[in-house]
Amino acid sequence: MESALGQTFAARLVRAARRGGNELAASASETIDLENASAALLLAGAGRDMSAEDAFLAGGNRLSRADFLAAAAAPDRATAAGRLGQVFRGTPFAAAFEGEPAALEAEILGIRLRGLAAAARRRPLGPAPFLLYLLRLRAELLDLRKVLWGIALGVPRERLARELVTP
Repeated sequence: MESALGQTFAARLVRAARRGGNELAASASETIDLENASAALLLAGAGRDMSAEDAFLAGGNRLSRADFLAAAAAPDRATAAGRLGQVFRGTPFAAAFEGEPAALEAEILGIRLRGLAAAARRRPLGPAPFLLYLLRLRAELLDLRKVLWGIALGVPRERLARELVTP
């Protein structure tokens, strides 16, 4: 089910982005590449109940199917993260793969938010302000999930506050 949802999401995103111009197409491609990178990290070193081949989303430009499969087949997440860091070399995301894999989603989201905020300042009538709004909603959802789990697990408030994506 997860694979089917991901495939449908990627296909719709690519189709919609084509009609929206180069900026939307680049954002869609980046989104798919980063979703694939996250999936590869989850699959690395873990027992699989689905093949990595089924988890790959078509439509990205940076992370090829071969690199995805190699990262997903890595013996552990650190090895996979190293390989993905090489694939994303030269982008703001490369350093995120050097950090803690558990913090990767928040790190990548923060990088994307900063990039879109800068793009929105440069072109306030372009698609960046809308994309920034959507990504901020996603960041708030991630933060809400962290807060809820943190409270349930008794995580100190100071630590929770430090780990939030949104200021």
